[in-house]
Amino acid sequence: METHPESPAEERVALVFDEALHRVPPGWRHGPRPAQMARLWKLISLAGWLDAWPHVVRVEPASVDEEVLCPFHPDEYVQTVRAVSEGRATLASCASCGLGEDQVPVFPGMHEVFLRHVAAVLTAADVLLSGEAWRAFTPAGGHHLVRSAEARGFGVYNDVVLCLLRLREAGWRVAYVNLSAHHADAVQAAFWEDPHVLTVSVHEGPEFRFPGSGFPDEVGEGKGEGYAINVPLPPGAGDEHVLWAFEQVVAPVLERFAPDAVVVQAGGGLHASDPLGHTRLTTRGFWSLWDCVFSLAPRWLVIGGSGFSVDAVVRLWALAVARLAEQRMAAEECLPAAYRELWEGTTYHDAPLKPLKADMDAYVWHYIRRQVAQAQECLFPPHDLAPPEEVLVGADRLDFFGATPAELPPNARFSMVAEPEPQRVVQVERRPAEGEVGVAEEERLPEQPAKKRSRRSRRRKRGATAAANQRAPSAEQERDAAASRRRRRRRSRRKRKRRK
Repeated sequence: METHPESPAEERVALVFDEALHRVPPGWRHGPRPAQMARLWKLISLAGWLDAWPHVVRVEPASVDEEVLCPFHPDEYVQTVRAVSEGRATLASCASCGLGEDQVPVFPGMHEVFLRHVAAVLTAADVLLSGEAWRAFTPAGGHHLVRSAEARGFGVYNDVVLCLLRLREAGWRVAYVNLSAHHADAVQAAFWEDPHVLTVSVHEGPEFRFPGSGFPDEVGEGKGEGYAINVPLPPGAGDEHVLWAFEQVVAPVLERFAPDAVVVQAGGGLHASDPLGHTRLTTRGFWSLWDCVFSLAPRWLVIGGSGFSVDAVVRLWALAVARLAEQRMAAEECLPAAYRELWEGTTYHDAPLKPLKADMDAYVWHYIRRQVAQAQECLFPPHDLAPPEEVLVGADRLDFFGATPAELPPNARFSMVAEPEPQRVVQVERRPAEGEVGVAEEERLPEQPAKKRSRRSRRRKRGATAAANQRAPSAEQERDAAASRRRRRRRSRRKRKRRK
């Protein structure tokens, strides 16, 4: 690694990258990652950052063999993936380790491709361990859904777990912060009882997204109790919602944990433009989250992640490199002119989004407030943190948070609180008391829901209504209708005879 003589290790940024990472192998059907990495390198080259920022240095990923996979993946699983990669495996062996046409499509050479991702992530970890640089970035890796013997989520080898294990073996306290649409369940399970690794996952709620885990009460077990943090997000969650939840739950625990290094997964699944996502984070929101995380750890490692919007992921990764290099990107900072001619986009940061409607915004805040309260209740006691008695989020939302569930604004699509049943007024006679004239009181009873009519019954009702509105037919019209019915019956009899 070539370093600038005037830049101290605390300020150096290692950009772990090579052309082999963005080379598209034949049969690749695992998302737009190669295209995103190729465009990222084009953007960095056109922007001239490596020349303008001498403390940002490109590092080639080291060559590794299968032994680096042993700390997490069993040898039998690795050999099965190799056999599938070389076309020597059966369908039964593919199904036993999660390979197939659904989550992990098979293609020739897949073992080498995903091994290169592991090599890039481990190289970035080694740069931090050696002290050559305190900050590193690689667009590779981020396959946090892969289990020890099961390929999942368009990945084969869990480079995140292998990276955390390497830092953990060096005696470091490590925090992993997942900013992705999917919950990092495999990473959480790998360190479920380890008090030296703090796993943080900010993801779409398990009610809305695969793999269906990541509830706030999943906090670890044994000595690792309180070292798994989950912040699920509802559809429509934006920058202000996520930042508030992050500051209320993650920041206090992360500060108390005091990690030696933090590993951040900067995928684009939570971005507002992701075609498969339901959240509304922007580049400004991601930048604020990085600011909060990086202020609580001395060494930083940012790895890539999933995301199906090529433009958004490329700009996010570029901003991550700029943040690691301590280069503040203004909102009006434009992309290089040559880059804009090749692809879309105008600035590094997103344009402001339209605000949510009042009922949707109320639902999002109610969902997040409930998750934050549950997370604080489960996480704070193991870390000797006292949850606040009352959390204020802004004067414009105090009325909503002070409302009872029956007073919540209705939202038929997303609201998780049962709306009050409609009321109807009926007259109830009450016996008059002595010297009192009989009166009728109003009593409100819940109205019974009307039965949903079938399509046939609705059609009959429309026909009956139309028939009632028509005039009675004349004698000539009745004769013509009878003749028409006789002709139809004769035609149907002739058709039946021909079939016989």
